[in-house]
Amino acid sequence: MSVEEGNGKRRIWEFQPFTICRILGLSFDEGWLKRIFKTRISAAIHMKEHLALRFYNELSRKLSGCKVEEIIKQLEIALESNKKAEEQIEKSLNEKEVLLREVHHRVKNNLQIISSLLRLQSRRIEDKQALEMFKDTQNRVKSMALIHDRLYQSKDLAIIDFAVYINGLTGNLFRSYNPKGIKLDIEVKDIFLDINTGVPCGLIISELVSNSLKHAFPGGKNGKIQVGLYKLPKDGDFTLIVSDNGVGFPECLDSQNTESLGLQLVTALVEQLDGTIELDRGEGTSFTLKFKELKYEARM
Repeated sequence: MSVEEGNGKRRIWEFQPFTICRILGLSFDEGWLKRIFKTRISAAIHMKEHLALRFYNELSRKLSGCKVEEIIKQLEIALESNKKAEEQIEKSLNEKEVLLREVHHRVKNNLQIISSLLRLQSRRIEDKQALEMFKDTQNRVKSMALIHDRLYQSKDLAIIDFAVYINGLTGNLFRSYNPKGIKLDIEVKDIFLDINTGVPCGLIISELVSNSLKHAFPGGKNGKIQVGLYKLPKDGDFTLIVSDNGVGFPECLDSQNTESLGLQLVTALVEQLDGTIELDRGEGTSFTLKFKELKYEARM
């Protein structure tokens, strides 16, 4: 009986040559498969009908005494088993996705509660400096909450669309400080980061934009703040530029060695990203941060 006449004719094409050899207890002979298919092994993973017929006839001769019907029966049992395993894996992945979405949702809600508590407490504060500190802390909490909100709403739970995120983040900052006559220019396209890189990057943007809103345009001066995030095609590194055309960063201050909590936080976050940051005082103030996406490391 030839392979063409087998009851499993339509189903045997679904098997990979590697799987067949494993099920039948054959040692994997790459040279043998190459001679059959007369091509690279990878090209034979999804076998066309004429290649499969050749393969099974050769297999029948190799397994002297083993009928083709028996081979097909074993493979059909394996196929059914593989199908059940795939269904179980898919079910498990769907359950984990639901749980992960719930985690992001709850983290976001908890951070929003903290932000609301800070806002309520700030209403009782009369000291301007203390009130400013509460507002800064509230904005930092909001930037982290927004990351989890983006992940909760995203189709892909692993990465964040940073164009959408930065628009939301800077929108919150402008509503918080309510500046007059200051324009915002955002240039971010097709940038996606995971949560390990996204959180510190988001906090850096929050601190630098807040710093411009508070100090770059004294006395209600008009101006512009620019935020750009770019991915270099050559090596995949990222460049973040936050700049303004305001009064400029004071010459007497070292941005990486200052008493400002916000700039201290920026320096620490740059180190966390294993990046570098440069300050340009040429026209206004411009911070340029270069970094790579952090690789996930399993926690013990």
